[in-house]
Amino acid sequence: MDRYLKERERQKMAYDKLSKEPTNLRLKRGAVVSAILAVSLLLLPILCGDHISWRSMLIMRGSAGVCALVFAILYAVMMYRMNAQYIRQRHNIKKEEETES
Repeated sequence: MDRYLKERERQKMAYDKLSKEPTNLRLKRGAVVSAILAVSLLLLPILCGDHISWRSMLIMRGSAGVCALVFAILYAVMMYRMNAQYIRQRHNIKKEEETES
């Protein structure tokens, strides 16, 4: 159990280090902004009530859907980059251990 906990802590530290890279931070911020924009576009008709035409409401709902898709794509790209870098690092560490032996 102790070995599992140490390995889990090492993985967490590696992912934290990868998530703080500038490119991953930009992707994360872009995903958060698009999610906030999607939610605000969905809540805007509730706040404005009857003052918005149907056409404007449909445009806002469509734009909210597009923002949600952008969020999903940015988050998927960020997770792919982080996992690929993590696997690449683990593979390089194992190769170095084999060459030292």
